This record gives sequence, C-alpha cells and structure tokens, in this order.
Amino acid sequence: YYQVSEDRDPEGPSNGEFRIMRGGAWNTPPPGVRVSHRGWMLPDHRFSNIGFRCVLDEIPEP
Repeated sequence: YYQVSEDRDPEGPSNGEFRIMRGGAWNTPPPGVRVSHRGWMLPDHRFSNIGFRCVLDEIPEP
C-alpha cells in the first residue's frame, strides 16, 4: 500500500473491515501515546482510550 500511496495525507483503501487508530490516550502505556503509534479496530468498537485530541500551537497568555 505505502509503495503506491501519496506521500502526504494518503486516503487509504476505499473499503475494508477495520479502521486505523492513531496515538493513544490518558490510560495508554507510554509507547502507545506517540502520534506515530498505529493500531486497528472494528468501526463499531468503543473504548475510553479511543477518540480525538485537542491540540494548541501555543499556550495563550493569561
């Protein structure tokens, strides 16, 4: 797949059974918290360590 996909923001296959999970959460062991960490799961599975992250470019002045 990666040999023929775009270098930036590849869309992935148009169909499939699983979804890719990126990074980790507050309860993930340190190696899994890296944004480069990848996993897979069925689309209808729900867990407390799967979701989205809010990110700031910089901390605003008070």
